[in-house]
Amino acid sequence: MDSRNSILMNIRLTFMLATIATAPLLLFMFGIKVFVVYALIWIDKILIGVIRPARFVGIETTTTASIIMAIFYGPAVSFFSVLFLFTFLQSIRYFIFPLRPPDYPLFVPNKDSIIYAAGAALAGILNLYDFATIMIIVLVFKSFIYGITDFLVQKKPDFFITFGGTVIIHVIFFLPIGVQIMNHLK
Repeated sequence: MDSRNSILMNIRLTFMLATIATAPLLLFMFGIKVFVVYALIWIDKILIGVIRPARFVGIETTTTASIIMAIFYGPAVSFFSVLFLFTFLQSIRYFIFPLRPPDYPLFVPNKDSIIYAAGAALAGILNLYDFATIMIIVLVFKSFIYGITDFLVQKKPDFFITFGGTVIIHVIFFLPIGVQIMNHLK
């Protein structure tokens, strides 16, 4: 049993190191903007993603990353980039940490990745507005879509709680962070 646990730990460590090693590769190939977007989504999907209460109250960095990607690269590139990175890193998380398997197939876009990608595309369409306006519009859009899908499809009314938490957390914490990142990337 010890060798099996050792092999499993080596596999987990390999996946973690591979996702970390991807960051400098992206920096070298595509520049600081793509690196920052990847880093923010990595933090969200790998680190924050395993903390369930953090997710419930709306602590996440993918929205900020998707808006940054959209402002610099437009709606189409941001849609597909966020869709791919979100799906990929969210799936890799299940190989790194011993989590309960998700209700959806790994490495296949799911409801969450599609909603975030749609938010990124919307941010790309709104790229003439300032970062704060874009973030609030994208948060309301995503919360509305989550509310509809959670309530109508899954019969979960908890989006009312997460909507308020998400908007408040983002306006207080992630909006200033996003504005600072944007100032440094321009």
